[in-house]
Amino acid sequence: MIEFCICGIIGNEEKTVNWFLDSAAFLVEFGLRAINWVSTEDASQTQEMVQQRASNYVVPLNLWRSVHPTFVDFETGRNEALEKAQPEYPWILLIDQDECLLRNECTVIQSLLRQPVEAWYLPRRKWLDLKCERQVEEEFYPDWQISWIRNDPSRIRYKGKVHETIVGNSSIAYHKERVLHKHHFEPYWRDLNDIKNKRDLYTKLGGPNAFQRHFSLLGE
Repeated sequence: MIEFCICGIIGNEEKTVNWFLDSAAFLVEFGLRAINWVSTEDASQTQEMVQQRASNYVVPLNLWRSVHPTFVDFETGRNEALEKAQPEYPWILLIDQDECLLRNECTVIQSLLRQPVEAWYLPRRKWLDLKCERQVEEEFYPDWQISWIRNDPSRIRYKGKVHETIVGNSSIAYHKERVLHKHHFEPYWRDLNDIKNKRDLYTKLGGPNAFQRHFSLLGE
């Protein structure tokens, strides 16, 4: 079995972290061997929640504090997280705490990871509910996201302070069969203040103001 780890950033995710860990536990059956997070907040309840789960989680659950005392930008944080990937795992799954994979779609994971490519785009679906019944922004589906990358820190890096993406790939494939999706539940978890704070952060980092859809979904 081809093994992989999850690498990413985490901060102020008290609402989602336990849900994410519960949702991701089954991935051990498909090759998940570790979760590696870099905390972008100096101190938060999220860190305590992760540490509590680490003692009996299905795979090693590793949490590091960022070398930066406060959040810098997404490129900086995510590149720091990539550096934590254990070299024995040939692939990295890129997934946030308000996203998940569904068990019935994961039968293709090993087939994807055997292909001679460096990265995979997965189609992403956005939902308003955890039952996946109310899809958001259907007109933008499949909303392709780089979700799997080969574990090669000398080549793979994030670029972009906001709306960051992976660069350095000479071979990137799209999962055109669309069996496996990344499922995104941000509007379900975020209240209006969360969305406003995120809008302000993205604006500060130079990203476009693309949050009107979120406000309308939350009733404003």
